[in-house]
This record gives sequence, C-alpha cells and structure tokens, in this order.
Amino acid sequence: MAESLRRTRLITEAATVVGLAIVLVAGAYWFSQVGAASGAVFTAFGALLAGAGNGTGGGGPEAQPLHMYVIEVPLCDGCVDFSNAPSVINATLGMAVASESLDVSNASAQALVSQYGITKLPAFVVTGDASALSTLATTYNSPLRRGAFVFEPADAPYFSVAENREVGQVSLILLNDSTCAQCYNVSAVPEILTRQGIKVANVLEADYNSPLGANISENYGLAQVPAVLVDGEINYYSLADSVRQVSAMMPDGSYLLKVIAPYRNLSTGKVEGVVDAVFLNDSSCADCYNVSLHEEAIRSFGMRVDSRTNVDVSSAEGRALVAKYNITAVPAILFSPEASAYYSLMQVWPSVGTVEPDGWLVFRDPTTVGVYKNLTSGEIVRPQAG
Repeated sequence: MAESLRRTRLITEAATVVGLAIVLVAGAYWFSQVGAASGAVFTAFGALLAGAGNGTGGGGPEAQPLHMYVIEVPLCDGCVDFSNAPSVINATLGMAVASESLDVSNASAQALVSQYGITKLPAFVVTGDASALSTLATTYNSPLRRGAFVFEPADAPYFSVAENREVGQVSLILLNDSTCAQCYNVSAVPEILTRQGIKVANVLEADYNSPLGANISENYGLAQVPAVLVDGEINYYSLADSVRQVSAMMPDGSYLLKVIAPYRNLSTGKVEGVVDAVFLNDSSCADCYNVSLHEEAIRSFGMRVDSRTNVDVSSAEGRALVAKYNITAVPAILFSPEASAYYSLMQVWPSVGTVEPDGWLVFRDPTTVGVYKNLTSGEIVRPQAG
C-alpha cells in the first residue's frame, strides 16, 4: 500500500491547494507538474536573468551586427522584468549586442509585435547574424520566427496583445467555518497558490455564518464549507487544466475548488470527513509488517482520524471483521464511510482496496507494503522487491 499511495502524493498536494482536493488534488494541485517545454525555456532564461549562464562564443570576426529590441509594458504589475535581458544575451553569445528598450505604445514596438506575431508582453526580439540567432534558438529551445529570435513570457501574469490588458491577476473568495474546529482552514490557500507561481491579486475572505458569507454561499449555491472560488484569470496559467480537473465551473466563469475534508455539509449541517480507522493485525505473525505503517496513508491524504482501534484477527471482533468483509490477508486497515469525503484517497483506493456495501473502505493489497499472512492458506507471503 505504501508504494501505491506514495504515487498519489502529487495528487494530494494538488488536493491541498485546490480545496485544493489545491491541491490542489490538488491536486492540482495541483500545480507543480506544469513544466511544459515553454515553461522549461522560461525557467532557463529566468535563471540566466538571475545571474547564471556563461558565454557560448556565438559571435566571431565575421558575425553580422546583432540588434536587440526589448518591448516593455509600463505598470504591468507582476510581469516578468526583462531589463537585464541584454546582459544575459551578451553572456550567452559571448559578444556585445546593441539593444534598445521600446515602450509598447511606440510605433516601432507595435511594428515588431505585428511582424513577429507576438501575443504576450513584455518580450524581446533579436535580429542579425544567423549563426548567433541559431545559438539562441538552440539554447532556449525556441524556434526562430521569420529569421529572428523572439522571447515571450511562458506563463502569466503578462500583457495580452489580443485583449489589450494585463492577464493573470487572480482573485480568490475564501469561505471558512469558524464553528468547525476540525475543518480545513482555507486561509492558507493564497500562500499555497503563490508558491505555485500564481499571482494572487485580491482575496475576499469571510465566515459562512456572516451576512457576507451567507450571500456568497447563496449566490454560488454552495453545498459545503469551507470553500474556495478562483476567478477565470487562472485560465492564463499553464496549470489551469489541473485546476479544472478538481473544480466545478460557476456561471460567472470562476471555479469552485473541491472541498478538503473535513467540511460542513450545508444541507445537513453536519461535519463530514472525520474518520474511524481499524488496524487489523495478526499477533501470531512475527514477520508481518507493522500495521502502523498504514499511518503513512493517513498522513499522505490529510485524513482526520479521530478514532483508532487495534484489532487482532484471533479476537472475536477480528474474526467478525474477517467474516463480514471476506478479508483474506493481514495486516490490513479499514476506514469508516467518512473516508469517502477525501477526493484524493478515493482516486487511488480502487487500486488497493474495496468500498463495501455499508460504505466501509477495506484495504486488500498488502503486497505494496511488506510481508503479510494469507488467511486462507495460512502462508506467510514475502513479496518480491521491485
């Protein structure tokens, strides 16, 4: 089980982020697996802007003059700063490149945007010697455009040429439940998203019992609290697909992220996701793995377990559980139906266990954890490593 559940850690983080079931599920999530090729290029260039990178000697005695145009967008809060780009390009090529900065409103800047199909700003364009431009294209894994090297932001925030505005300034609505000590505190979500590279510009936070909270809950038809709503500006980020996978779209275009258990069911008023766990062991099996190893799963999925019961298969209670759920291998762990409130757990559970007709979750794959006892044959089974 340990190996199977470790594979879900990223899903769990995404769940934490996205409410974050962020995550962020998050799932998520959320969120750290978005290093696509463009993102990798942007990261590489960002490292150079921070002072990394050595000259590659792209120039030479016959190199044609190079010229660099940095197109800037004043007052673009959160946009990448390309002011150091000329020195980075000089270091990359091992030669001096003439450069100039152009305001986006400048006619020359607008001509460059049109000529090279630039969609995101700020950006820069390098023209001139073909060999040097090829070096830049190879170094930053970015094909030349019409014979020039063009570099745009890979992720928000940036100025969208098509929309004529800055995009990626994300707004959040956080709804907490101050009367639920067991519930997840979504006040941590902005910081989590910020660590994932999201520009959180505005946060509206309220308690669901307050007049503002009641209005938000009614307007969005919320079924559970705490709740996290992320506005449509998240769509400009490369992790948007992960967010959509763990959320529901609202009529206003915002996303209601999956709630992290425990949470309050607003239709019943009850807190859901507080779990009872039964650790089923066989004291006669000295070589079997310690059933307490299942605590790792509890921690990994952020489960709130208020009751832990240790049961030996030789006891009357143990024999009853084995018979009721047809348990064929121990050690094992059983979770009460409340465990189904944990989205990330339920994503992986079918591969390691079953959900019984009465709602209890029964673990059935001890091969992923260690040595166990086959209750049908009485054999002590030692799974092969790998």
